[in-house]
Amino acid sequence: MKRKDSNFAWHVLLIALLAASSFVLAYGPEPAEARKLQRAEANHPVIRLIEQTPVGTSEKRLLRMVKKAGFSFQRVVWKDKGAMARGLVGNPHHLKMLNERGVNHPFFDGLPDKGPTFVVASYAGSRAVYALMDAKVWSLGYGVNLQAQRDLDYDDPERVGHIRLIFSELARLCADLRVEEADSYGNPRVFACTKGPGGPLYARYDATQLDSLSILVHPIGARTPNVN
Repeated sequence: MKRKDSNFAWHVLLIALLAASSFVLAYGPEPAEARKLQRAEANHPVIRLIEQTPVGTSEKRLLRMVKKAGFSFQRVVWKDKGAMARGLVGNPHHLKMLNERGVNHPFFDGLPDKGPTFVVASYAGSRAVYALMDAKVWSLGYGVNLQAQRDLDYDDPERVGHIRLIFSELARLCADLRVEEADSYGNPRVFACTKGPGGPLYARYDATQLDSLSILVHPIGARTPNVN
């Protein structure tokens, strides 16, 4: 019973975090406080890197910021053996998220003569794939290991604190973060915003998966109309 009650409490907490973020974004803090919040650096390394390397970032700056953030990384181009699979199919399932979101991407348009470059980076259980066209970030996907609820004590303060941190900081990336989909019990699963870091942001949370949070950012206007 303790595990079930704690699970319910976590989902209530998540909803409260999103509601609080919506309130702050809708009504806003005092101007001085707002400027202070904007200047403050994100605490979670994934959110901090997304802030620093939005859609449109040059490859040169991306590589510099990824290295500065302490991520291990590898740069591969479309003609390298296995590059397309590493960049689009493996974790964080970049292509799957693009398709789920109905995003029209250019990654196959110029093959075999021209294609994307991928920067694959990892840090402390998080994995990122940046897809670049013409030496600029076209889209980015993150798989964040928040650790599956089925494997850990629901009341572990370190785990709960980690989840609270990344969700509160995910909200700061977007001026209009909203819940788009919930499960049959009303627990939020899919989040999205149109005013993210360089373009719309899409995030999916599944507490039963080891890489339980997936994040995608893509260019404005790349989605097919009427696709959720």
